Amino acid sequence: PQVSQVGTLDNGQPYSIENWVYGGVPADTFEDESMRITIWKNVVAEARKLASVYLQGEQTKHSFGFNGDSPTETWAQHCDKVIRALERDTQLGLSPKEKDKLASSLRSFDLTKYPQSLCHGDLKLDNVLVHPDTLEVIAVVDWEIARLAPSIVGELATTIEPAVLDIKKNAVPQSVAERLAILAAFGGNQEDLQRDLTIFFAADVVMNLDDYASVLAEGTRPDLATMRERLGNYLRGLQPDIDNLKRFLAAN
Repeated sequence: PQVSQVGTLDNGQPYSIENWVYGGVPADTFEDESMRITIWKNVVAEARKLASVYLQGEQTKHSFGFNGDSPTETWAQHCDKVIRALERDTQLGLSPKEKDKLASSLRSFDLTKYPQSLCHGDLKLDNVLVHPDTLEVIAVVDWEIARLAPSIVGELATTIEPAVLDIKKNAVPQSVAERLAILAAFGGNQEDLQRDLTIFFAADVVMNLDDYASVLAEGTRPDLATMRERLGNYLRGLQPDIDNLKRFLAAN
């Protein structure tokens, strides 16, 4: 959307006001796989445009973890936190040997080979409006977590979804063909990209499962039954990714 105004609130938080967008269809309403693949290619083309935007300031710092809205940790610090959570995990079904291999892969993951770029941060199809006939992107909405980040973290990892999303009851599962089309559209060495995405995605999953485990162990939330249901949906949706992770660990 066109940005009509930007500024800073009294509490120091920045804001932007965007114009209303007419004529677009939510991209997540399309169920035909071939149409969705076309949409994904168009969405990734928009991501690549973002990545080409020149930004002033420090462009080599890679930060993870969040304190409010600000990244607070280096990859090494974040990695240590992931590995501690991995040691506690009982839900992924990884053996001690598999956990050791994943920990080693996390420690050796060279994130600096992915340059910092401007990322939307949540390029899901429900945040995209497309032309109903041509499927060209008309607008991308929900920019509140846009940030400077390596593309594999800030963009690619958010376009690749588990087969079943735990909080989107009516979402169309993302097919293998869609995933491959997304990776191909991002470009680069596909084997390296898939390997690195497997490692980074595993770290994200470990932290998500650790959060679920903490909430359920505490047992004080009024929506515990809902949280258990969401965890079950999440694990079912992750099963293809868990299987892929185990194949990766067996081969490395």
